[in-house]
Amino acid sequence: MLTKVKCPYCNAGLDVKPSRKNKCPNCGEYILVRKGKLLTLEDAEIEDWLARVDQFRVTKKNFLEEREKLSQHFGQKASINDTAWAILNLLLREKYSHSDLNLIYFEMAHIVGLEGRNPKQILAKAHEQNLLEYKSQGIKKIQIDNVNDDEICEACRKLAGKVYSIDQALKELPVPNNCECETGCRCWYSWEIGLSE
Repeated sequence: MLTKVKCPYCNAGLDVKPSRKNKCPNCGEYILVRKGKLLTLEDAEIEDWLARVDQFRVTKKNFLEEREKLSQHFGQKASINDTAWAILNLLLREKYSHSDLNLIYFEMAHIVGLEGRNPKQILAKAHEQNLLEYKSQGIKKIQIDNVNDDEICEACRKLAGKVYSIDQALKELPVPNNCECETGCRCWYSWEIGLSE
């Protein structure tokens, strides 16, 4: 006898296993699907975050243990963002490469942005790690590029194509720019063979 597929919220049997986001006909909650597994919205958000930090080998067990510690400290259930933030701060204490630290800071900036706060300071740290990685590879100069579409503000447009020495860029940290782009600064440092000398 086949086991009936159940809603991850109310445990009610489902006639058909959803293959994508769908509402449970019993409780009305949205069921999400990740790798064939039926998940609650919260579990799907946790799985998505774990996938983004996969290279750091953070497991769901790690996440749940950290969430439990924070929840005891806060006196209420810690949010996904608070738990992710705590884990990212723990990762910053480890010995990671500049490129890994760049990704950690970008993930932190993503969380800050989700909470409606300005992520510029954290993005600057992410881009600084990018510059330090270039410097460790012997690159002497970088150029600032951006997506150069209709959504780029004038400040970012003026920054595009500017060349900096690595040391000058590390001192000034021109990216992220003080821009007015609705989606945030989309400038970045790039390295060209001709700039390496």
